[in-house]
Amino acid sequence: MAVSVVYKAVGPTVALSVANALSAATAVLSQAGGSEMITHASLINSGTTVISIAFGPLTPGTASAAPAAQAVYPVPTFPISGTSTSTATAYILPASMTQPLVVPVPNGSQGFSFQAFGSAAGPSIVYVTPMTSQS
Repeated sequence: MAVSVVYKAVGPTVALSVANALSAATAVLSQAGGSEMITHASLINSGTTVISIAFGPLTPGTASAAPAAQAVYPVPTFPISGTSTSTATAYILPASMTQPLVVPVPNGSQGFSFQAFGSAAGPSIVYVTPMTSQS
């Protein structure tokens, strides 16, 4: 039996320009004053290069600090034959996406951090929206 899940955005979309070098860690937070936990992220890669993206939690107790200071710095990699991505929270985004990919993010909290790495010079713009289920 099929199960349908409806997701809703719980914070602003973050855009990150990604080239073939490791991006700066970026924090994604839920809406200010919101009580909803972030459980998933919606991802769209609008560029023409393949992207590896990895998620991590925010540093505990720093929800009011500047986003760069909060990030735990997950490190994405591209798997090669016989290997896997660097972490269980790393995903490969195809080029020129027309539909979002919704993935779980760590901790179900008020925010998470991510880093991305491109397969070529690019740049590609990756859009990340914090989500939660409406159930």
